[in-house]
Amino acid sequence: MRLKKTEGEFFRIHLENFLVKNPQIKQSEMVDHFVQEGIAHNTVFNALNRRKNGQPILGEKRSGRPSSWTSSMKAKLKRLVNQGGDNLIMA
Repeated sequence: MRLKKTEGEFFRIHLENFLVKNPQIKQSEMVDHFVQEGIAHNTVFNALNRRKNGQPILGEKRSGRPSSWTSSMKAKLKRLVNQGGDNLIMA
């Protein structure tokens, strides 16, 4: 399971700080530290390998498929929700 953006950003910052404070620590000890904090074993190893290869710890933003929602559709949905949903049609 991928980390949510905020979790991933927290992990990246925590990992960088940990590496600065503990430059001589073994990789297995580092993995154990993060596993105790609730980060998955594979996530830590993947992050360390990416860092070792000069890649960013968190993946690059992907463009993906563009949303079909227009700004007017979003505004209408927001207006309906703020009205309490009285005008929503239940299917």
